[in-house]
Amino acid sequence: MREKGLGPEDSEMNGADSLLSGHEKAGGHRDRPCEVHFLHPLSMVGLVVAMVFLLPLTIGASTSATEPREGKVARTLLVDGRQVPVFPTPEEQLRYARSTFDETEEKAAALKAVELVFPEAREQTATAALELAYLALGEDYRLADRNQRLLAKNSYLAVLDRYPELPVVAAKALWYLGWLACDLEGDTRQGVAWYRRLIDLYPEERLSSAAPVPWLTIRPADPYNQYAAYPKAVLTWRHIAHLEIVRHAANREEAWQSFSAIRQAGAGEFLTGIALKVLVEAHGFDAQSEQLAREYLQRSDFDAGLKNDLLLALSAQRRQASPEGPR
Repeated sequence: MREKGLGPEDSEMNGADSLLSGHEKAGGHRDRPCEVHFLHPLSMVGLVVAMVFLLPLTIGASTSATEPREGKVARTLLVDGRQVPVFPTPEEQLRYARSTFDETEEKAAALKAVELVFPEAREQTATAALELAYLALGEDYRLADRNQRLLAKNSYLAVLDRYPELPVVAAKALWYLGWLACDLEGDTRQGVAWYRRLIDLYPEERLSSAAPVPWLTIRPADPYNQYAAYPKAVLTWRHIAHLEIVRHAANREEAWQSFSAIRQAGAGEFLTGIALKVLVEAHGFDAQSEQLAREYLQRSDFDAGLKNDLLLALSAQRRQASPEGPR
C-alpha cells in the first residue's frame, strides 16, 4: 500500500525485498507491478518477482493535483481537450504530471505536456513517456485487453528507441517489457528474454535512492520498527532481473543459475533469502536448497517473517515426502 508523501520517486532505496505486483488506480493511485515494500511479516501482494523496481513504475505522487505547487503558473496549454498548467522548469512540469489526478485522461494530458513544453529536457520527457506507457493499460492492468497490452508494449519499445543515452530509463522499459510478457501475456519465455537483455546491457545500473527511479520502491512498512535484516547492499537492476528469472524460469537448472548469480553478486543476505524463498515456491526443494533453507533458519539475525515462510515451505515438503503422503 502506498503512503502519501512517500511516493516511489521520493523514497527508492538501495536494498531489496521481493518484487511485488501492485495495482495503481488511475490518476496516480495505483500501486505498480514490482513495487517493493518491506511488509511485516514479509507478506507478498501477488509476487511478481521481479519490478520491479519495479515495480513498480509507480506514477503516483506525493501531492494532489489540486494542491499548491512551487512556481507561478502564468499560462496553460490545451492537450487532448484538457487545460494543463505550464510551469517554469521541466522538473516542476514533471512533478505536476506525476501528482495525483482523479481521471486517467487528465493525467495523460499532463504527462504529454512535459514534452510539448520542454522538448529538450530528455530526462523529464523520458520519465513522462514511461508513465504514459503504463497508462495505456487502463485503470486496472489486470483488466487490460490485448489492444491495451500491445499499445503499452509498443510504447515501452519506443522509449528504448528514443532514449538510448539514459540507462536508467532503458532499464525500466526493459523491466516492464519483461513484466508485460510474463505476467499479463503468459509468455514467460519472451519475458525472461527481456530480463536477460536487461542483465546483459545494464549489469551495473543501480537502484538509486534519488529520482528519477520512480516505480520500484523499497521501504519498511513500519518506519518505527526497523528489521535487523534490513538490506544494506547496493542493488542493481541485474539483481532484481535475476530474481524475476528465478520465478519464471522454465526449469530448476535455469532458476538455480539466476539464484546463484544473486548470491555471488553481492546483493546481500536478505535478497538471497528472498530469492531462496521464490526458488522453492516456484520449483520445490532439492538437497541444495533444503540445506540452505535450514542454514537460514539457524540464524538469529535473519528476518523473522522470511524464516517463517521458509519453515512453512519445509514443513509442506516434509508432509509431501512422508510415507503417508499429504494429509
